[in-house]
Amino acid sequence: MPLQAESNCNATLTNQFNHGGLLYPSDALEKLITKLENAFTVFFSRNKLHAESLVSFLLFLQGHELEKVGCIEHGRKLTSAIIKFYALTRLHFFTKATNKSLSSKREKQKALENAAVSVRCSVLFM
Repeated sequence: MPLQAESNCNATLTNQFNHGGLLYPSDALEKLITKLENAFTVFFSRNKLHAESLVSFLLFLQGHELEKVGCIEHGRKLTSAIIKFYALTRLHFFTKATNKSLSSKREKQKALENAAVSVRCSVLFM
């Protein structure tokens, strides 16, 4: 078992499926991702999705103290790249889920409207 897994209680599940090829995140990376996820949840529970959501979310993040990942020389650039990747990926899947939910609601509404039309037509022809 890797040293990272031995000292990290959050790695228990991952360790059960590890056959020697998995990498474990550093504490700083784990804390950064946790803070990003919490900030994302708070932001999108208060704000609607719109064309400038990514920019708005990144501006929102400026008010949060986030972990730096990596060495002194590369930490700022690496942390920025991680935040960018996280925000783009998370927003992609959030948008996909939102669109799926809206599509499902539209289909249900359309089915209800079709059912109402069928009932009206059957009443007229009786």
